[in-house]
Amino acid sequence: MGLLLFELQMIRAKQVLVSTQTGKVNLLNYSVLKFKYQ
Repeated sequence: MGLLLFELQMIRAKQVLVSTQTGKVNLLNYSVLKFKYQ
């Protein structure tokens, strides 16, 4: 039971990491576009 809970936490941590990285990429792309079209 404890192992299952641990795996769920790992999956959730990975999802948070991926969404954080995606957010950073989106922010970077937004900054580049904003800079290009000033």
